[in-house]
Amino acid sequence: MNINFHLEKQDQHFSVTAFPKIVGNFLQEDIMQYKDNIDDLTEKLLLLENVDFELSQNSKLVISMKAHALSSQEK
Repeated sequence: MNINFHLEKQDQHFSVTAFPKIVGNFLQEDIMQYKDNIDDLTEKLLLLENVDFELSQNSKLVISMKAHALSSQEK
């Protein structure tokens, strides 16, 4: 099971793929539990906010996800 995202940053759009291990590590749970019913996982992913995605060199794969650290200017 791979997860496809459509990301936007500064008017650039990216269609990327994330492997379950990357998403599971970020959510701190085994996402394979959703393989038969992905609605709950879909909702969790749609509600994500303030997440930094590190993309591969070709901008096609998510290689890391982490919570965005807000700077004092962003608060």
